[in-house]
Amino acid sequence: MKRNVLTIAFALLSVTLFAQKSSLTGVLIDSANQKMTINYATISVFKGQDSVLTTYKLSDDKGVFKISNLEAGTKYRLVVNAWQYLVLRKEVTLTTAGTNLDLGNLLMSVKTNALNEVVIYSERPLSLFEKTRLSLMPDRLKPFLLL
Repeated sequence: MKRNVLTIAFALLSVTLFAQKSSLTGVLIDSANQKMTINYATISVFKGQDSVLTTYKLSDDKGVFKISNLEAGTKYRLVVNAWQYLVLRKEVTLTTAGTNLDLGNLLMSVKTNALNEVVIYSERPLSLFEKTRLSLMPDRLKPFLLL
């Protein structure tokens, strides 16, 4: 009985030791200025079939990210979020176990908000306080005077 338990334990241990994981790497770059990297962006990894969050990482100060411990033969969806940039989505399938899939440079576009029209209204005050004195503006009082 002990021998069977030890054999099963050894078999499970060997399976977990030989089950290699794959990893993804890449660099996040601004699409307008391709010399500028995007620092500290969030890279979320979802399983492609059921949209379950698998893991997430932050890119480093040079825009580089590495996500490890991903299962081979699984389809993943990367979602990259960075402040003032549009969300980047990419489908990736890891085919070979124990390999590092380099996605290269991932270009991200700047998020812009275009305004149609801006109107600024301003009015001069009826009175002006200067230290200890109250000054009335006579040109502003004309509509209120009944002469």
